[in-house]
Amino acid sequence: MTSNDSSVQHASHSDWNPETVDEAAECLRSAAHDRATIDIAGAGTAQNWGGNTDPNTVIHTGRIDSILSYEPADMTIQVGAGMRVADLQAVVAEHNQRLAIDAARIHRGATVGGLLATADQGPSQLAFGGPRDLVIGAGLAFVDGHVARSGGNVIKNVAGYDLARLVSGSLGTLALITHATFRLHPIPAATGTMTMELDIDDATACARRIAEAALNPVAAEWINGLLLIRFEGTGNGVQERLDAAMRIADRPCDAFTADEAAQVWLRHALGKPDSGEDACTTEMRALARPTDVPALVQDADRIGSEQQATCSVAASVLTGRVDLTVDAPVLSRHADVISQWRQSVERLGGSTVLRDHPRELNDMVAAWGSPPSAVAAMRAIKTAYDPNHLLGRGRFHPWF
Repeated sequence: MTSNDSSVQHASHSDWNPETVDEAAECLRSAAHDRATIDIAGAGTAQNWGGNTDPNTVIHTGRIDSILSYEPADMTIQVGAGMRVADLQAVVAEHNQRLAIDAARIHRGATVGGLLATADQGPSQLAFGGPRDLVIGAGLAFVDGHVARSGGNVIKNVAGYDLARLVSGSLGTLALITHATFRLHPIPAATGTMTMELDIDDATACARRIAEAALNPVAAEWINGLLLIRFEGTGNGVQERLDAAMRIADRPCDAFTADEAAQVWLRHALGKPDSGEDACTTEMRALARPTDVPALVQDADRIGSEQQATCSVAASVLTGRVDLTVDAPVLSRHADVISQWRQSVERLGGSTVLRDHPRELNDMVAAWGSPPSAVAAMRAIKTAYDPNHLLGRGRFHPWF
């Protein structure tokens, strides 16, 4: 283990780089003994999501990155939490397999632990779900130094499965994820993507008609006026579904297969804003009913125009995930757009969270909206696992 100090004792504003699970657990125990506030970091691609933190200690998981178990026949893999998802994908691709998650942060180096801790989702959530749907086990280190394991290495072994899912979306506030076990999917023989320029109302209606026709799209995203729909399967099957979808759309569209289709989605992913404290844009994610997506997109356009801010929107039109990116020269305009759009989302029963954003924005607007009905249970779980609220203190402010 390396740090800015040669011992394991807590030092103010220290960074720890444990190389083993035992070292990570000892870092947690030592810091907690000194009542030091703690942040857990993987690649740092989501380090400023949610509320601001001001940790005394940062524990980096990047060196806990080995493959612990991989049986291609079982289609499961267990890896250290510090392994980058892109590296995991390269390993399993040699056996024509993949982890069916395509969150944009993967292209910026996101780690397995970070992906699980943020519950981040990409376009393929429509078909495969998110990290909490694909994780079948995890290892956790707690602030008292104890280490727990849940789940197993095969899909049928679901003992303790809820513990792995519990930390999904916890943003490093419950425990340090030491490893995770995921179920894998085959790499499809063929992929195809159709794109067409549509406003959000027509895009949502078109995607819904295609889904209702049992064509089984694996992704349907609308990005600033462009609808992208992806299909996977055999070569003939993909082409047949592309042809059928284009007939249903009944309007000009482009179709891409193989590498061209992959490039279309890569451009979408790389179009996401960079994270970090120096980010000049603000991103907020909303989760709402799919039927409410058009209204939320239209409200974002209206609010951005009123506040003289540039607003970009990417929406998963069949799942209800909407990402709003705000760009304006004055930070107060970011806050005004975020506050007003959050009200629109909550009026429709949705929820929001600040993702990539300038740190100073948290002084103007809360990272989280109205607390959910389960917030009391969330506080109780937090206190049970982290009695002194040392892990990620401030991350879920103002909820706890």
